[in-house]
Amino acid sequence: MEWERAARGADTRDYPMGSTLHAADANIDITYDKKPDAMGPDEVSSYPGSRSPFNVDDLVGNVNELMDSSLAPDETVARGGSYGYDALTSRIVNRNTIDATFRQADIGFRVCVPLP
Repeated sequence: MEWERAARGADTRDYPMGSTLHAADANIDITYDKKPDAMGPDEVSSYPGSRSPFNVDDLVGNVNELMDSSLAPDETVARGGSYGYDALTSRIVNRNTIDATFRQADIGFRVCVPLP
């Protein structure tokens, strides 16, 4: 729930920055013209155009974020889409249930550290 709030803000937007997602906004499949040899993770914070209302970067595209589900105990989900997914799949509301031991190059996790 915290991830979704950070991505969405106080409204029902589809993406951290609003209602549409373009190739230049985040690292999704069309960012590199769907060319498999060009697609892959980019440097963190490479797409400030997709910054959330709370100034959080990379909540859409690049790599899926692995997290515990807020809907079912003992369920692991991937959120946010990745470089291999389209804009529709990268919407904030999308969640893909996966096994916690599943490993893939387009899945990562966020480490949150409070600032001093």
